[in-house]
Amino acid sequence: MAVLSRLRALLRNLVRPAARERELDEELRAYVEIAVQAKRATGMGEAEARRAVAIEMGTMDAVKEGVREVRAGAGIEGVARDLALAVRQLRRAPAFAAAVIATLALAIGANAAVFSVIQAVLLAPPAYLEPDRLMVIWSNLDQAGYRRAPLSGPELLDLRARARSFQDIAAIWTTTSQISGEGDPEQLRIGLVTANFFSLLGVEPRLGRDFEAAEEGQGAERVVILTDALWRRRFGADPGIVGRTVRMNGTSVTVVGVAPPELRLAFAPDANVPPDLQAFAPFRTGHAGDPRDQYYLRTIGRLAPGVSPAAAAREVAEVGQRIEAEHTEYAASGRSFFAVGLQDDAVRPVRPVLLTLLGTVGLVLLLACVNVANLLIGRELARREQMAVRAALGATRGRLVRQVLVETLVLASLGLVAGLAVGQALLHLLLMLRPAALSRFGLERIGLDPPVLAFTAGVGLLAALVVSLVGLRGAMRPDLESVLRAGGRSGDDAPRRRMRRMLVVSEVALGTILLVGAGLLVRSFVALTQVDPGFRAERVLTFRLSLSPARYPTVAATTAFARRLEERLRALPGVEAVGEVSALPFDDLPNWSTSYTYDGVDPKSRGGREADARSISPGWLETIGAKLVAGRAFIESDDGTGAPVVVVD
Repeated sequence: MAVLSRLRALLRNLVRPAARERELDEELRAYVEIAVQAKRATGMGEAEARRAVAIEMGTMDAVKEGVREVRAGAGIEGVARDLALAVRQLRRAPAFAAAVIATLALAIGANAAVFSVIQAVLLAPPAYLEPDRLMVIWSNLDQAGYRRAPLSGPELLDLRARARSFQDIAAIWTTTSQISGEGDPEQLRIGLVTANFFSLLGVEPRLGRDFEAAEEGQGAERVVILTDALWRRRFGADPGIVGRTVRMNGTSVTVVGVAPPELRLAFAPDANVPPDLQAFAPFRTGHAGDPRDQYYLRTIGRLAPGVSPAAAAREVAEVGQRIEAEHTEYAASGRSFFAVGLQDDAVRPVRPVLLTLLGTVGLVLLLACVNVANLLIGRELARREQMAVRAALGATRGRLVRQVLVETLVLASLGLVAGLAVGQALLHLLLMLRPAALSRFGLERIGLDPPVLAFTAGVGLLAALVVSLVGLRGAMRPDLESVLRAGGRSGDDAPRRRMRRMLVVSEVALGTILLVGAGLLVRSFVALTQVDPGFRAERVLTFRLSLSPARYPTVAATTAFARRLEERLRALPGVEAVGEVSALPFDDLPNWSTSYTYDGVDPKSRGGREADARSISPGWLETIGAKLVAGRAFIESDDGTGAPVVVVD
């Protein structure tokens, strides 16, 4: 019954606060009259009796405050009054409120925007099954100049046979292909994969099935898995696509599945595996017959149960040492293997930049807190007399502290709401720029999702607590005597002067750090804009062409087509030059490397080297405005029938 009575009292106090205040006034007046009558009964006069009662009771406001503190719902009621008082105080000082809210909004918004990127890129795992058990296996051709090289087919088979730390190992290589038969012919970026590629990642097709082991290798039936985007765009999301035949590179290929829409390949940029491929097909080779020095496989392994990444990395290195000792082909490269976590490898190029950016916006937030603290010190000086008078009238220290905290939280909450709007605007601006470093991770994943909102709320609360420490000083130590001695003047005492000097020094120091960092960024940007890439991209148009092997089965047939195409392009109005290249500058499709020798050095010896190689047509260098330092460019007679020629960088 006591609980129910307490609950009813709480509801009355919260639902009818004005009526409860009137009842309290009536009770206090009745109590005063009774006390006065009791004093008069002892022989005191009316005025003397009222004075004696007032001395015994204290101020009426203090008595009311004491009653409010003990009745049901006192804490909620007190916070509600403090909220109303805080809103009134801020409405009386709109310039102060606007300055604090704007300062916090800019800092909190910058933190929210940056953390949303970090959440999507560094913290959110790829959409694979147990992604922390996936590792990328690289080879190190340090002596040949390649520290992160792909593997060859025989090396893939060696790792599968010898590395017991992995439950399974798969590989991918990307290229282009042509699809035709329904609508206009279209060039696709496709991934050639081992049959176990999707099962290793733990990715289930949206429609249809995964590849089967029998579909990999020479003579197997040609099959393909389409991505969700290609399925929707070219085939209108037809659910009957599975089992249909499409034409790819002039050959009939059966669609066996459609990949899920969330699939994105999480490889590092130097792996040359675009995240947004359009189709996947099994390798047409079994890899055993590949040359051992033909490095093209981007390899992923799934850890066996109970095996740590460190243990797997050690075993991969040991397997690499044994393979190098067994095969003389590696004499030129000093080959070794190493394995790293898939996600860590993918974010390796952007992690330092994003963490630096997070530290920068953290400094901005700290600087904003210092600025707001300075504003609060000025406001505290202006309210010293008010706080002291309230304390003299009976307001407890806890009551004054709560008022300051509530007012600061109101400011921080408004700054947080405004900060979310600023963060969304900054994020929208960033995504409009479509930075290439972030596009690989899927710009659609970046947004103010629940983890980002929780982080932003935490940042706002932390900022509120930091800046409220300054305003609490006046509430903790209300000094009526010094206020009265100053005659109402809001003087600045020595502790406050020291605090303001300390805050000013902090502002200057933090501002200097940010200015130096901004200057270095501007300097780096200017330096990047002045880098000469060795070609001129202005007024140069490019397109990618994939020829059907069935129609152009030989190099001679492909070359003849290329010559006819060049002639027709040169005949177009406004065309000044035409050239062809196997891979455009800065393209993300993989390229081939080749071993080379010089001065009679055997390329298989320790003096041999590996070079990144591109095939170009006569006229390519002239078309892109590349200038030769020495020698000559290719000419039409360099067609493979004469002495081999090469242009080196």
